[in-house]
Amino acid sequence: MFVNGVGQTGIKASYAGKTGFLSKFALPYYGEITVRYYLLLAAFMRMPSSTDNTTKLERVEQIISEVCSM
Repeated sequence: MFVNGVGQTGIKASYAGKTGFLSKFALPYYGEITVRYYLLLAAFMRMPSSTDNTTKLERVEQIISEVCSM
């Protein structure tokens, strides 16, 4: 694994707690989409249809904000 061209041995240990991955098995895998778009796709596919679109979009932004603040 490389982060910004730096190999795994050069990555700070604290960075490991801030990273994650999106399983290609949870949803169809599209290698060219962004994390935000992937989360939006997941929200629209998995959240109840009774949940309005604004709430789904807000939830995606909340997740991104939480991950980025780690």
